[in-house]
Amino acid sequence: MNELTRAVYLTFYLGEMGYMPVSPDLYRMAEAGLEAAIRRADEKGTWQLEPSAVATLEVVLQLHDSQLARARAGDLVKAERRLAHFIMSGKTVSPFDPAEAPLAVSSKHGT
Repeated sequence: MNELTRAVYLTFYLGEMGYMPVSPDLYRMAEAGLEAAIRRADEKGTWQLEPSAVATLEVVLQLHDSQLARARAGDLVKAERRLAHFIMSGKTVSPFDPAEAPLAVSSKHGT
């Protein structure tokens, strides 16, 4: 689940940098599906995603794959650094929570 969460967050960061941005609602749905699976694992000992979460994550992972095909190496490094900074900050709110959004995006790289 950690790797799926990491992929969701990196996809969001690359989208913010202009690589195929989509509505934050997609990321929120993906995160909610992952959180539900984690809760279920804690309660029942079963690691399983609901079908709707699988479908949402499939969209996010396809988007991420397309971003990786387009993104410059330097931008990938920047996205990785943002993720590392977020993880190290110990914040409990999503990086795509409105309170976490940057004030401006400096460049656009695709639609």
